Amino acid sequence: MKKEKEIVVKVVSQHGHDTFNLNPQMAFDRVKTETQEHGKWAYVDGDFKSADTLTLSDIEKAEEIVLTSALVGGGLNF
Repeated sequence: MKKEKEIVVKVVSQHGHDTFNLNPQMAFDRVKTETQEHGKWAYVDGDFKSADTLTLSDIEKAEEIVLTSALVGGGLNF
């Protein structure tokens, strides 16, 4: 029996990170939840991916997904 592929999903927060080994469907659902409900950004194998265009096929090809809080830039006051 062939073992289903597991995707490493890291969810980064101000307290550190949690790592999950999920099957592709569970990883896809987690990415959608974290991006849509918690404002996280998704990096698939190091590349930023918009959750709006991310597909289950993208997830199935991935080795690692990192979900992190959005980065906010600001001006410097001199």
